[in-house]
Amino acid sequence: MNKLLIILLLSLTACSTLKQQSSNNKQQKYIKLEKFKGDTLSFVQNSILNRKEFYKGKELNVLLKDLAIPIVHYTTGVTFRHKDQSPHISLYPYNDTEKDKKITKKEDPIIITIVWQTPLRTSYVDSLSIRNKSNWTPEVQEYFGKQIVKDIGKVNFSFNK
Repeated sequence: MNKLLIILLLSLTACSTLKQQSSNNKQQKYIKLEKFKGDTLSFVQNSILNRKEFYKGKELNVLLKDLAIPIVHYTTGVTFRHKDQSPHISLYPYNDTEKDKKITKKEDPIIITIVWQTPLRTSYVDSLSIRNKSNWTPEVQEYFGKQIVKDIGKVNFSFNK
């Protein structure tokens, strides 16, 4: 009888834990940009970054479609250990001048960082960047849009704390 009671208690505990885990893993809903009434930073935080699990393992194009903000400029990164690989990209919805103005005004600029599932060849990424002057063009979108996302983040300046 005691064994049956212990098994019943363990089963109830396990079910409760699984239910709690599944509710924690529920995907946050995507909210359209218009609902944020011009607060683009909140839109990016709530509809993109808080939903980053949804984008992991998918092409960047999936995220760009939801982003609904045109990308104007980008930068890529390299690692010290593997200089022939570019593991990430930073996306800017404005040019450097606009970004610098925001920083001067102590406003957090939106800089979205994407880590690739498989690092890209620096030689190609650099030639693309030079050819397009790091401007987001259809050619750039075609190449990067097909790459698979490993992680998503945002550069935090912490002006709005």
